[in-house]
Amino acid sequence: MVQASLDEKRYAQELKLPALSGEAGFSTLERVWARPTLDVNGLTSGYQGHGAKTVLPSKASAKVSMRLVSNQNPQKIRELFEKTVRERAPKNVKIEFANYGCAEPVIVPIDNRATQLAGEALQIGFNQKPTFTRCGGTIPVVGTIKNVLGIDTLLVGFGLPDDRVHAPNEKFDLAALHHGTRTAAALYERLANLNRS
Repeated sequence: MVQASLDEKRYAQELKLPALSGEAGFSTLERVWARPTLDVNGLTSGYQGHGAKTVLPSKASAKVSMRLVSNQNPQKIRELFEKTVRERAPKNVKIEFANYGCAEPVIVPIDNRATQLAGEALQIGFNQKPTFTRCGGTIPVVGTIKNVLGIDTLLVGFGLPDDRVHAPNEKFDLAALHHGTRTAAALYERLANLNRS
C-alpha cells in the first residue's frame, strides 16, 4: 500500500496560515482525515460594516458543525456540547440552541472487495494506481445505509484539491470529468460481476 505524505509547509501556505496546529499526538493528515472536529462556520454580532462604530450587541449567534468519528453518538455529543457551553457562559447570558440535523459517523473500509474493484477502475480511468485516503465529510445517508441495511457504501470522488468544493468559485476540471467517466464505466462493469465470481 502506498503511504500518503503531506508537505506541511506548502499546505500551510495554501491555507494562508503562518503555521499548522491541532490536536497533540496526531499528524496533520490524521487531524484532517480521521479526528473529531468542532468548526465555527459563522459568527454574527454587532456592527459588521466597514469602518469603526462602537456597538455593544445584545445578541450574538454562531453556526457550529462537528465531524464525528467511530463510536461517537451524535445525540450525546450534541448534548455534551450544549452542556459545556451553558456551564462556561456567564449566568446573565441567555443561550438558545437550534439543531439542524445529526448524522451517524461511519468509516468506509478499504479492504472489502467493492473498494478494491474501485481501485482497479480508478487505475483504468486515470491510468494511475490510486492512493486510498480518508476524507471527513457529512453525508447522512451513508450512516443510514450502514445502520439500516448493514452494508457499506462506496464513495469515489474525482475532484482536485483546488476545486474549492462548497466554496465561492467552485470548479470541476474537465479532464477529471472525462477520467471519472471512464472510471465509472469500468467500476459499474466490475460491480455487475461482483456476485458472479
